[in-house]
Amino acid sequence: MASYETKRATASHAIKRRVSTLHRESEITLETPDTAGGGLTVSQNGSAPKMNGRIEASPPLPKNEFERRLLLAKKGRKAPLPDVSRIEWYHPGISRHIAESLLLSKELEDGTYLLRDSATTQDSLTLSVRCRNSVKHYRVTWDGKQFCFGLGKFPSADALAEHFENQPIISGQAGVLMQLNCPYPHGISEPAIYDETRFHQSKSSELSSGSVRRSSDLSINSKEGFLTKLGFHRKNWKRRWFVLYRNELKYYNSEGDTVPLRVIQLEDTSHIERDQTAGKNFCFRIVTSYRTFFMFASSELEADEWVEILRWKVSCLHE
Repeated sequence: MASYETKRATASHAIKRRVSTLHRESEITLETPDTAGGGLTVSQNGSAPKMNGRIEASPPLPKNEFERRLLLAKKGRKAPLPDVSRIEWYHPGISRHIAESLLLSKELEDGTYLLRDSATTQDSLTLSVRCRNSVKHYRVTWDGKQFCFGLGKFPSADALAEHFENQPIISGQAGVLMQLNCPYPHGISEPAIYDETRFHQSKSSELSSGSVRRSSDLSINSKEGFLTKLGFHRKNWKRRWFVLYRNELKYYNSEGDTVPLRVIQLEDTSHIERDQTAGKNFCFRIVTSYRTFFMFASSELEADEWVEILRWKVSCLHE
């Protein structure tokens, strides 16, 4: 039969394991009675229990912070996205379309960037960066404790802003390197100068519905990057630099060229779809009135992005 001391040691060990489990789950500072005169303390920073001869209490959390952490731990939810309104180049409430309209102004240089809310993912942000003739968009996520951008982890909005303001070099799926040079502030002053209206006449009675220019003709959403395209005559695959701007898809012999090899008018395009017949991974095709173009991207994500934005533009034109 086990002795009294053996039973007591077994019970003490079970208590230690239970305290450690509770601490990890809810981050609560707990204490248990001592065994053999020693006190057991579980610290708030997750350190291992210590037998130190007396009961020690870690500095308590503020009541509101303690209750918030306890509630989140019980519900299994992560902490909400911190306030980022202090970042001078954060633009709340703007869409991808508006971000590209701002960044594609002629007077701005490549590497100009801004931060905005993500339109598709809750508790996430989007970094929009001007890159030559297009704007690239990068996701900034929040995991409940820190901001995540690429492999970088940032505990606060200030740390995230400081990282970007140090002009890092970033790259996306297309492999294009871009240095962040200049933030685009949300508070740009403008002169209070307006033209006075001297004449105004409605011509709606003289215009048919088909003569009004559609807003989709002015869509700005853009993308650029390398795709490998199947040739029309020789049927060989060649890597080309593609630029999607407004309602034109241009491709060039190499990045930086100013004269495109061809311009595909999206108005002549009937549909865009993923392709399994060409024997290439991440392949899709663009069907026009005069030819079907086959091309593949460097990754599944890159192919999906091209198909999604091309389909969106074509659907707007055909509405």
